[in-house]
Amino acid sequence: MGSAWRNVWAFRNEMVIFLVPLLLLPLPLVIPTKEAGCGFTILVMAVYWCTEALPLAVTALIPVIFFPMFGIMESSEVCMQYLKDTNMLLVGGLIVAIAVEHWNLHKRIALRVLLIVGVRPALLMMGFMG
Repeated sequence: MGSAWRNVWAFRNEMVIFLVPLLLLPLPLVIPTKEAGCGFTILVMAVYWCTEALPLAVTALIPVIFFPMFGIMESSEVCMQYLKDTNMLLVGGLIVAIAVEHWNLHKRIALRVLLIVGVRPALLMMGFMG
């Protein structure tokens, strides 16, 4: 019996990925409205998000598939919500941060400040804050 539970536990993410939509599927089938489809999408996303059965980035893209499928929004409208200016600004900032970390620019800046200012605490604070 113990080995059976170990096998189930080993495939828990796959079971969550396949069973949650099947268990929640009566909601949009019994109530064929846009609201029920949206509720189904939100519940599936909530379970995936809490269990991390899928990576969070993949879970965040579920509305791109489900909203047009349930007729809640057009595909072009859903995708436009993912490509707003503020989102692109955030992505650009993350790319710059990754580049700074990859090339150790943060260490170079810190060492340059230490070389210019010295090691006295008051001057260090002035060097990093100024």
